[in-house]
Amino acid sequence: MKGNRIFSVVIFLALLFACSARVTRVSGSPPFDTGTEYASGYFTSEWGGVWYAWINAFGTQIIFTAMYSDVVNSPVRVFLGEHYNSTLGQPMLVGNALTMIEVYNDTNQNGILDANYTDRTSELEYYILVNSSKTFNASPMQKTDVNNSAHYQWGVTYEDIDAFLAYPDPYSPGYGAWSPAGKMNLSELGLFYDYSIEQNMTFLKTSFHIGNFTIIQATNPTVSLDGLSMSILYTMQAMSLAEYTVTADNNAFNSTQNTPTAAIHQAQIKLGNLTTFEFRFQDNYTLYTNNPTAYAVKYSACSTDSIDPQLLREDWNTPFWFIQDNIKELFPDIGTPFDVNLTTSSFTYRIQYPEWSGNRITHDPTYVAFTNTQPLVPEFNAETLLLVTTLAAIMLTVAIQFSKRQKNYKLPPSP
Repeated sequence: MKGNRIFSVVIFLALLFACSARVTRVSGSPPFDTGTEYASGYFTSEWGGVWYAWINAFGTQIIFTAMYSDVVNSPVRVFLGEHYNSTLGQPMLVGNALTMIEVYNDTNQNGILDANYTDRTSELEYYILVNSSKTFNASPMQKTDVNNSAHYQWGVTYEDIDAFLAYPDPYSPGYGAWSPAGKMNLSELGLFYDYSIEQNMTFLKTSFHIGNFTIIQATNPTVSLDGLSMSILYTMQAMSLAEYTVTADNNAFNSTQNTPTAAIHQAQIKLGNLTTFEFRFQDNYTLYTNNPTAYAVKYSACSTDSIDPQLLREDWNTPFWFIQDNIKELFPDIGTPFDVNLTTSSFTYRIQYPEWSGNRITHDPTYVAFTNTQPLVPEFNAETLLLVTTLAAIMLTVAIQFSKRQKNYKLPPSP
């Protein structure tokens, strides 16, 4: 620790499932008391309903928002941000966002999605584009004591979700060239959180409940999820006045430099020799079939040339594209524009579930931030804070194109 020098780090753990590319500003003060220790509830905005959860404890803050609607199907999109002190003396901003759900055929049985678009090789079979849900339920924020440690817990569940299955077409010019493979239903998506602080570390345990995927109609009788695996593609970017590095299994890694894709067990963000954030990549997931079974989750650090060129084009930026010009209003101490997309992400990674076939899974990954617990008073600009709750889909154009093609494509009769 260097004297009283501290810096603030904002961790964005944004789980994106798609709906609208509209950017809406919200004026006025936040509809809850940011000075309270913890709170949750509903409020309405110019663009729809929002459920929120808030924590302000031990010098750290958590803001969580989820979109919902009582009138139409709820858009499936949530936002989670963490603001806290660390000890190096430089401001830093970190973004971590879900970009795409991928379905792959693990032909070499190594558990990860192998792809090299420079060599035109890939195990990718389909994309899953998740749209909106028929029901939305929230688990209110609660504080509990676990072994004399305070734990803050909350969550949301979307059920009966419309989704689309699409064929990748990485070498077509432009964007939106993916071909429809079928219309799907996702039974549920549950997102639950347990946040705790121990000494100078915060632990954010996330619990994903991803339900059964069912193909309702297919454009081809060969379309199937049987025997296939699921991958969730994430991007990460950090902004700092000081130079930072990413390590994957203790080796320097940078996706933009086409560091070779590899299976990994941990990753860290470092400022010098100081670890400021840690991804813990050694855990299991449970696959629910006739006999629920635990399997090892597979993680891989991904180079840019392992990403579909369709996603790398400027129009396919990750979900932060629309707030990049506004983020400095929230956190002016980062000093430089915030730019998170697949072409600039220094750490793109995949979470992979080798045994899947469209069945329900649960998974509990953990993220750790290394903090200084001196009090930090958040100075959130309400207009831009609530803007981030409008996390939008990079897939809107594809969904529209899918719908247009559906109208002109005669589906085979259901069996």
